[in-house]
Amino acid sequence: MRKYIQDHLTKGLYRPAPLSDFADRYDSLRGWTDYLITDKIIFSHRKTEYTYETFEDAFHDHTFYEMSFCLRGNVALFCENRSVVMRENLLYLISPNKIHTGKLLKPSLYDRYVIYFDSNAFSFLQEAENLMSFAQDGEFFFLLRLDGVEQVLAYLSKIEQVLQQRLPYCRTIALTDLIQMLTVINQSIYSAAPQNPDIPDNILKIKAYIDDCFSSINTVTDIASHFFYSREYVSKLFHKYFNSSVYQYLMRKKTAYGIQLIEDGKSVTDACYQSGFQNMSSFIKYFTMATGVLPSKYKKSDSSAQR
Repeated sequence: MRKYIQDHLTKGLYRPAPLSDFADRYDSLRGWTDYLITDKIIFSHRKTEYTYETFEDAFHDHTFYEMSFCLRGNVALFCENRSVVMRENLLYLISPNKIHTGKLLKPSLYDRYVIYFDSNAFSFLQEAENLMSFAQDGEFFFLLRLDGVEQVLAYLSKIEQVLQQRLPYCRTIALTDLIQMLTVINQSIYSAAPQNPDIPDNILKIKAYIDDCFSSINTVTDIASHFFYSREYVSKLFHKYFNSSVYQYLMRKKTAYGIQLIEDGKSVTDACYQSGFQNMSSFIKYFTMATGVLPSKYKKSDSSAQR
């Protein structure tokens, strides 16, 4: 997560903090604060009054988990084949390399807790796999029982308070509470969140076609031709509902698959062409945008981590 922080610092997305301030506190230009609980975990409480002009989300993926607990919002979130409207007490967990985006449904306050963490953030625990068991069932969006909601909110509020007040051993306390909160979530999930029914069938078919055939699709024209649409129509339609360009989504699908292939032990060359890129320069460009490092360096670091 240090890489996430460094990228934001480089891009000027944080305000300079006072020299006497908490060393791992980073104030976002969007009005919230990110805290590094450990080098592998970021915590923040984000309250943002969004308009259509200021909501800039687009299809993206990352190499870490993203967990969020919604308090209030009018945002639709799309991940893989799931589409869900954010609602009070809805929890989502997006795994590494899962492509997702959000869309503002109407100008409003979006209030949520967000926790980013690396896949090995809890590896020091003997029961780390059980701690994250709810992440293994293929779902992304969850509803919790009422008693679970109350406990999760209590833990989130306590974590926020100890980090804000910079109490002694605040990060140790926050980490302990976070681990206890994850055990509560495991015990409290009772169902998947209902799907958002407002996406037209033809949009879903376009997205499904890309999901199934991205490695053999080279251009937006290829997609349009498959459905006997014009290129302009497909682009306009896709952007209207997903707040992102169809070409960006296509490239994200190729890149995410390329990352997965490298993690599975494929060479950089095999990952490039099997994921559907036409040349190595394009693969390197999009891979580096997604991970922050060259494919060769990513492969080397991934191999080292598995030893």
